[in-house]
Amino acid sequence: MLKAQKGILGLMDHERLDIISDVMALTSYGNVKNVILVAAEAAGTFDKDAFTMAVSRASAKFPVLTSHLKEIREKGQYFLVREHSQELHVPILIRELSKSNPRAPTFDSLISHMIPLLDRDWNLFLEPPVEIHVLTMGKDHFVFGLLMHHSAGDAEAILALLKAVLGEYEALVSGEASPWLENPFASSTSKKKGSAERRFRWKDFLGQLWRDLPYRKVKPVLPCGTGNRQETREWHVKRVLSVQDSARILKCFSQDSLHVIDHLVACTNLALDNWNGKYDVKPGTITSAITVNMRGRFGGTSEKNYSSVILFRSDPDDRREYLKFVHELASSRIKQFEKGADLTTRKSFLRGSKLFYYLPLGLRRRVPRFFMMHQQYSAAVTFMGSLFPRFDGEGMGRDSSLTTFGDLEIIDIHAAAYKHVGGAAMHLVVFIYRNRLSLLLATWGKFMTEAECNGFMDVLVHEIDRATHLLTSATPAIKDHATP
Repeated sequence: MLKAQKGILGLMDHERLDIISDVMALTSYGNVKNVILVAAEAAGTFDKDAFTMAVSRASAKFPVLTSHLKEIREKGQYFLVREHSQELHVPILIRELSKSNPRAPTFDSLISHMIPLLDRDWNLFLEPPVEIHVLTMGKDHFVFGLLMHHSAGDAEAILALLKAVLGEYEALVSGEASPWLENPFASSTSKKKGSAERRFRWKDFLGQLWRDLPYRKVKPVLPCGTGNRQETREWHVKRVLSVQDSARILKCFSQDSLHVIDHLVACTNLALDNWNGKYDVKPGTITSAITVNMRGRFGGTSEKNYSSVILFRSDPDDRREYLKFVHELASSRIKQFEKGADLTTRKSFLRGSKLFYYLPLGLRRRVPRFFMMHQQYSAAVTFMGSLFPRFDGEGMGRDSSLTTFGDLEIIDIHAAAYKHVGGAAMHLVVFIYRNRLSLLLATWGKFMTEAECNGFMDVLVHEIDRATHLLTSATPAIKDHATP
């Protein structure tokens, strides 16, 4: 066996799970699945044997992919650890992806096809935490999908795995390594200016509980709809904007010391107001949870899940003037980062979890789930930046370097965070690939129907369009360019 590679997919013997991985493993039961799907849709000639060998090589370099969970007891406390097993192999499943409607977007057909696999109970104590699916869509048209349980890694980890597999495939087919492997980052949000990590004390933990109190006391506005309370399904919708519209939006959203995430949060808040207005529901308090990729900020290069959240709260008066609102969001974001709120939140999870290490698995898994499912947020927003960005050793551009592998050209990247634990009524994920913005929205069926989820996405795109009109004199309306 090859030596375990250090990094986000490396593995030490009986490695204890980091706090986020631990929570994701403990809460994965019932209707919470905590699964990440990333897929590359590509056209060209596919070599099945080379791909199988590429997966085998990548798995050997990243032994976390062929590990299972195990509970151990030390000094009266219970811990989850990863244990590598030579008997485990990353499964490769090759099937046909059929479309009921030839004009339907690939993303819709992909999610529909994957639902039985996403919804199953993943036994992490016996199975590897990763599956690879090759879906054929006719001659020379494929979707290469990776399913990873969130306990094994976050979005950056699964993107790194996809890049590693495609890199091995490229080397086998062409005989040489591809230059895009030189970029150590799978997404542009992973490269940040480092910050000093301050000491975390019990009073910081208590302070975090005090700051969270307003979010627990106030009932936030939730999206209206005709969903069924008994509905267990989760709807996923995707929009891909044109290169021209994406460039216009990114230019407008990156001006005046503002960041793209500030505008995405603001537009999501306004979209929720306008959507609920159709149901004669007055605006109220909106709470937003912003997921933060902490890699590079406090190190964390070897963490499987190195992320956290920062929180925002807005009342109707805050949202009356868009420019004032988005600047207040930016100011709050900057202040939270200056105070290390993302790190404090993560360490608060860790400090709080230590109180329950004396409980066995059956009891311990109910604690984080109870707290996370009962802290309700109006929406969660994630901005991943550019996927597989070009890298010159210092800076990264928005264009993607990984566009081909072997004799295949990547048409689009698809992704979904499926039934994750947490109290957000909806989750918006935004990334850039090949200079096009992709917006992915997930909502629970208990709030909305699938048609209403699509309708909300339309309202959100309209709000983004309206924001760019406010920020610039450009007038062309945004058009959806969903990949067929």
